[in-house]
Amino acid sequence: MKIKNFIALFAIFSVVFFNSFAATVNISSGTTTSSSSLTTGDVVNFAGTGTLNVDATKTINSVTTNTTDEGVINFSSTNTLTASGDIGSSSKKISAITFASDGNLTLGGNLYANLGVTTSTDKSGNVTLDGSSLQTIQSTIGSSALRIGDLLLNQAAGVNFNGAVYADAFSTISSTDTLEIGG
Repeated sequence: MKIKNFIALFAIFSVVFFNSFAATVNISSGTTTSSSSLTTGDVVNFAGTGTLNVDATKTINSVTTNTTDEGVINFSSTNTLTASGDIGSSSKKISAITFASDGNLTLGGNLYANLGVTTSTDKSGNVTLDGSSLQTIQSTIGSSALRIGDLLLNQAAGVNFNGAVYADAFSTISSTDTLEIGG
């Protein structure tokens, strides 16, 4: 019985201790921060027109900005950035998300990007929508000339797209879900 109590206390301590290292990481104007320097659960805040360079696979809480149209998330390599919360907000959108390489963005919250999600190579870059509730995507994704690779829906709560979507493939991850596109 004492061993079970010790294990339970250790598990609680581990969650509290390791999550205590998460912080808000401010990215100032003209600076670039690498995702490899982030800690799991961090909040990335654009305090100017800086850049988050996704050079390593990371899971963060969310991305905020002090002013609309500040901050670019750039995928410079084939890594994954997972944001469990929102990227931007309806009143303060980030500037853009760019795929300079075939990276992966997994999003658990909403997406607000003023200049959209773009790719420099047709069929490059993937976006997975993984929310537990209705997600809002207030951004264009890809363009008619440069589509992203895949748009994957890994949720059944629904998505409201408030911009055009150009992707090479649209799919659901679960074979029991249905992907319905209407206009």
